Amino acid sequence: MYSQSSVDRDNRQLLILSHLEPELKFLCARITEIFGNMPDLVTWTKSDLEKAAQERNIIKPKAVLVSLEEDKKLAEQYFKECRIISVKRMLACENIETIMDFPENTELIVVNNPEDCAVDTVKSLQAMGINHLTLIPYWPDSGMDLSGYDTVVYPGFREFVPDVFKQYIDIGYRYLSFATIFEIANELNLPYEHIQTIYEKTTSLLVEKGYDLRRMVDRLESSERNFRMICEMSTNGIIGIDLQDKMIICNQSACAQIGMDRETILTSGYQSIFAEDERLLEIIAGRENVVDMLATVCGKNVVINTYGIDVINTGNYFVNLVLVDTIQNTEIKVRQTIAQKGFAARYKFSDIQGKSEAIKETLSFAKKCAKCDLNVLITGESGTGKELFAQAIHNASNRSRMPFVAFNFAALPEPLIESELFGYEGGAFTGALKTGKAGLFELAHNGTLFLDEIGDASLSVQARLLRVLEEKEVMRIGASKNIPINVRIICATNKSLAASVHEGSFRRDLLYRIDVLPLRIPNLRSRKEDILPILSNIAKEYRIHRILSPEILLLFQAYDWPGNARELRTAVQYLSIIGNDADSCDDKEFIQWTIAYFQAKREEFDLPDSGYKKIEDKSEILLNEIYQAGLHGMRIGRNSLLKRLTEKGVSLSEAECKNLLTVLKERGLISQGRTKQGVQITEAGKTLLVEHGIC
Repeated sequence: MYSQSSVDRDNRQLLILSHLEPELKFLCARITEIFGNMPDLVTWTKSDLEKAAQERNIIKPKAVLVSLEEDKKLAEQYFKECRIISVKRMLACENIETIMDFPENTELIVVNNPEDCAVDTVKSLQAMGINHLTLIPYWPDSGMDLSGYDTVVYPGFREFVPDVFKQYIDIGYRYLSFATIFEIANELNLPYEHIQTIYEKTTSLLVEKGYDLRRMVDRLESSERNFRMICEMSTNGIIGIDLQDKMIICNQSACAQIGMDRETILTSGYQSIFAEDERLLEIIAGRENVVDMLATVCGKNVVINTYGIDVINTGNYFVNLVLVDTIQNTEIKVRQTIAQKGFAARYKFSDIQGKSEAIKETLSFAKKCAKCDLNVLITGESGTGKELFAQAIHNASNRSRMPFVAFNFAALPEPLIESELFGYEGGAFTGALKTGKAGLFELAHNGTLFLDEIGDASLSVQARLLRVLEEKEVMRIGASKNIPINVRIICATNKSLAASVHEGSFRRDLLYRIDVLPLRIPNLRSRKEDILPILSNIAKEYRIHRILSPEILLLFQAYDWPGNARELRTAVQYLSIIGNDADSCDDKEFIQWTIAYFQAKREEFDLPDSGYKKIEDKSEILLNEIYQAGLHGMRIGRNSLLKRLTEKGVSLSEAECKNLLTVLKERGLISQGRTKQGVQITEAGKTLLVEHGIC
């Protein structure tokens, strides 16, 4: 700072003038680092200069060192007889590799103070070849809105940088340039030996930074070599075009697909190679990016993808081409392989039929299950569609493009289950393949493994399953190494696993592992409103439209469906054989066949006969009269019923009629309105009349 004792110093006095305290300290430190105590340093701020001027105590240094334009103007005003040296700088090159690695057109804030220093720092970075980024100068008084910017670059002065960024990159304080250093040395008449020492110090620093830059260039050149190697390894044809429209890359696959050698392609120019397709020529000339465009190249149909890749800021443009025949052949092979292995899920949520609240709630939860990777346990009676839901969950998940592997514990004897699930090494047991075999866990890698009838797994298999689920590794039978796996597990059972745990036939710890997301599928008898949509869908498949008549639908509604949707399909299959021949089976006969079929099923499964007892003829006649009245959309009262029965010659007293109506109501065959509103037949009553062949 300003001191009066500094006035009478010798001719090696160097005044550093800056209105910024951090800049003053930085320049003083750099001069001391380079020159030691040879110069007689004096540091003044703007206020120091104004105070000295006011006291008429302006010193006369040999030279005045300034770095900012504002300070230079002050120096020219007060030190007209002194040499004024403007500081020139060079970057320290710290963390330049980090900056070079940013993608093209990334916006970076470059902070310095004041404005001319910020702008100068941007120019220095651009002079070093950083031209692929958008560098935006910022200084504290700029008033610039920094929201939306994540990364800041600054040359050592962190105090000028606002704390609003995610990434801070310090490129180091900017060094004094050679020109500035030797200008100071010359002006201060420093001895030759001292100038030599300064030169060696500065050169050593530059060599060190030059080595860092050399390493960076080597790394970029290595990246280019690796890029060319990757292009050559690709089975797709790849052709590279530089900014001068010269073809610079052509891999072997491109040569094979075009039918020319590499030298011919590179010397022909893209205008000749792609001459058959004018649209493709326009795309390349305009450097447009296209995806999966069908084009013609040298008489062959190809799929084209174009894109720009900036390898060392070259702005190169690439054309990727694949023969259509190659794509078709590959697709056929993949489909054949997947079909043979059976590792594809066919069903989606849209394939699940139903409109009941129960099925809607189940579907809603299943869709939530599809959005995560947690294990699912699907429970429900046999035939409710547990695997259908498992496949739908897989197809709606982020694993939908990966394998869906299904395994049923009830389908194989226990000795074979472990080899199927976990695989085995060659010669692990008698009859094993010499090459060994991958287990289903390996085959389901990155996909979904559906374990059906999990409740039938033995305790020994359960123990191995538990380990695989916990460690996410599987060991083949006869192997000594674990294989890492990434598999989503969906289990299904028609048993109560909680009861099995109490019985000791199922491991409690395994249940906790698989029952993360419990999904219960409701049975069909609890959602009979879903019978019609399911029945309609199956009827279309078997082209049996007679099954959708009101009389047949009543019979389907009345049945309890212990086998659920699977049994429903079986019933339609059977009735389609009977009912598709209209000549040999009229509608009345078809109804009788259907009644007989359900009667046989009830007897087979010991089910109640529609849930109703047989009733006398008079009750049936009375019920039929109520049904006939309902056809005209009206309820009928007791007096009207008696009158209609009398007209038909049926003798029935008022007391008998009242008692019979009470019985019919108790059995759910009719419903009764308020006083004097009459009665009407229920769906159960209609079903009974159909079964008895009355309507």
